[in-house]
Amino acid sequence: MVHLLDPTIADGVEAELKRIEDAREALLKDGRDAMLAIRRAIASVHVGDEERAREKLEEAERILRAMRSRAELDLLKYVLPVEAEYVEANVFHDVAFDRTIRGAVELGVDPRSYVLGILDAIGECRRLIYDRVRAGNLEEAERILRVADDVYSKVAHMAIYDRSAAGIKRKVDVAKMVLDDAVKVLTEASIKCR
Repeated sequence: MVHLLDPTIADGVEAELKRIEDAREALLKDGRDAMLAIRRAIASVHVGDEERAREKLEEAERILRAMRSRAELDLLKYVLPVEAEYVEANVFHDVAFDRTIRGAVELGVDPRSYVLGILDAIGECRRLIYDRVRAGNLEEAERILRVADDVYSKVAHMAIYDRSAAGIKRKVDVAKMVLDDAVKVLTEASIKCR
């Protein structure tokens, strides 16, 4: 007796694969929209426009909330990188405008996204330090450096979790180089001012 695959089984499997693919495509589109809002928020912080930065961060948050609610476990990999960028933008905003840095729970993000994003924010802080040095505002540059260094000191040891939060070790190493570079620039500027 020959047993053939029931066509309804194949149709059911195909329907499920199509549903997953459609969900993936929707997440990718939403991720691009969120990234655009995040990049605009970061640009707004750099020019000192806190109101526009906040608007763009809220837009990104709405998109991310919708993404999280739709992402199943196998599709979470499309949400985590966007969350990390969202964290970066929020932490950078908080540092630039001298606010308390919000945590993963408050931002509503995965801990892996949080630590990766907070390390990336150090790079944006370096750029802000350079901007402040060029403007002759060394006091503000030193404040930003202190905060960035504090962030680094509190998360650098988490590099041991690189298997759980892929890329964290590399980001810790990059953050260290970024901070060392910022210290050098600020030290040279301070010496010139004396």
